[in-house]
Amino acid sequence: MSTATTQQPAAAPQLASPGPPVRALIALARVLVGWVLFWAGLDKILGLGFPTEDGSAVIDGVSATEGYLTHGLDPDSLAADVLGPLSGNPVADVLYLAGTFGAGLALILGVCVRLAGAGGAVLFLSLWFSSFPLEYNPVVDEHLFYAAALALLVALDAGRYYGLASWWRGLPIVRNAPLLG
Repeated sequence: MSTATTQQPAAAPQLASPGPPVRALIALARVLVGWVLFWAGLDKILGLGFPTEDGSAVIDGVSATEGYLTHGLDPDSLAADVLGPLSGNPVADVLYLAGTFGAGLALILGVCVRLAGAGGAVLFLSLWFSSFPLEYNPVVDEHLFYAAALALLVALDAGRYYGLASWWRGLPIVRNAPLLG
């Protein structure tokens, strides 16, 4: 009588929970990328001079997208044909401010990281696309790096590290809408 052994399929490898130094670095990356986005939106809204000049802000009645999409794109690029018509469009303005100010604030606080990270990544991919031809490298610039960093922060569920994710996810509206978690 032979005894055949039945092999069980190998379980998927599980990542170890990161230790405190790694959790702190994940949180720091989340806050830093969040600040980049938050500041871009805050400056665009208030015209703080970095780079939006006084009198050129949303609070002054100026479109959030018109300046860049009208004057910042290479007129001979594909991006000018695709993105140029969105210049001054109120929906584009709201999406830009949601992707900068809103997503940045959410990332800083560590809430709604999935949606904020996805929105921020889409914004950075759009900025990467609009930068062609790139100045220093034929493919990669800082926008692509930020988009990849945001995707990683989403994958790591970065809001749970020194953020308000646990409290946020306990709110009834968030429990009923997992995308907001």
